[in-house]
Amino acid sequence: MDPKKRKAAIKYIIYTIHFNIFLYSTAYWIQTGVLPFLSKKLQVNLVTFGYLQTTFSVIQLIGGPIYGRYGDLVGTRAALMIAFIGAAFTYGLLGLAYSIPLLFLSRLPSIFLHAMHGAQMVISDCSSGDERAGALGKLGLSYGLGMILGPMVGGVITRRFNEQSAAFVACFLSVVSVASIFLVIPEKTKTLATSAPETSVESESKDSLLNISKLIELLKLPGIGFLMIIKLAFGFPLGIFNSLFSLVAIDEFGLNPEQNGLILSFTGLLGMLVQGFLIEMLTKRYDDKKILFGCVVVQSIVYLSMSYFVSSIIGLCLVIVPQVIVSSIANVIFSSTLTKSVPAADNGAMLGLSYSTDAFVNAIAPLIGSYLLSSFGWFSIGLFGFGIYSITIISWTLFSQP
Repeated sequence: MDPKKRKAAIKYIIYTIHFNIFLYSTAYWIQTGVLPFLSKKLQVNLVTFGYLQTTFSVIQLIGGPIYGRYGDLVGTRAALMIAFIGAAFTYGLLGLAYSIPLLFLSRLPSIFLHAMHGAQMVISDCSSGDERAGALGKLGLSYGLGMILGPMVGGVITRRFNEQSAAFVACFLSVVSVASIFLVIPEKTKTLATSAPETSVESESKDSLLNISKLIELLKLPGIGFLMIIKLAFGFPLGIFNSLFSLVAIDEFGLNPEQNGLILSFTGLLGMLVQGFLIEMLTKRYDDKKILFGCVVVQSIVYLSMSYFVSSIIGLCLVIVPQVIVSSIANVIFSSTLTKSVPAADNGAMLGLSYSTDAFVNAIAPLIGSYLLSSFGWFSIGLFGFGIYSITIISWTLFSQP
């Protein structure tokens, strides 16, 4: 393909990806904002809500590596379409959930709910190593716009109609994305940023959807195993906080659906600005390892502050600001570093492992968080996080140079 035409095609594909990530985020945060209120409407207690969150995460854990390999082998268009089809079924079933069993059933199609994973695969295929962190970070702009709009839309629809209506709106947005992906995204994108034939890239990857030996091989690459351990430790306290935030906001601080939506929208705006602009500035001045080490240090301070100074909604918002900034930076840097450390043919599989780490954390975090909250109170969440991050800092200092 002519270089100018190739460049124009890449831009068109990237714009389409950003549009669909905006729709994906809007739909996801609509249902995230209404799920706690629908759960309370169905008389779901804190422990059962934790099980619901864990069910979602376990399903995501199972689907992550399979989805990544599927994208590597079959192509990103098919992978993205499956992700949005899974989203449509998840939200559609949520809209039909008039009992607790149906609420749990709505989590099952989320095994395919990996739209951001698929988008990162396309962006990784379209960008060079030096540009990748910035390109992946800019996905945060689109995601952040959806995170701002989604909770507000969900809150308004819930107030004027009901929680189920908001879920059906999220389902409709996902159907729009399926059509958009089918019409615009090429079947395969591995060589979009190069002139190499597609077969030369595909030949690096074995033809197996779930090749365990291949995944183990990736984990054995230099620095990958250590980075995955750091990612696991970094995500645990964050997973606890995120899984319980809406319920804590309702029970501890008495927020209504619209107020809860406004706070979620605020965090979306902040994350959008960080990923869209700050990350590119940081990666030009510091290497990835130094940025990640700094993120862990800041998070340790944030969670220590959380355990002692958050007694009102204002204090909660003040703590959220540095937490969102640091977590937004770290998530992008983790993805960028991992994809740069493996062959292009295995970007999807590596991202799948990364997302499975997040899912593993999110499967356990709600259970731990629910226990800590019900047994010791809100302050224990901050102390637990401070302990995890302190251990991570000490281990990193002993076994690796930041």
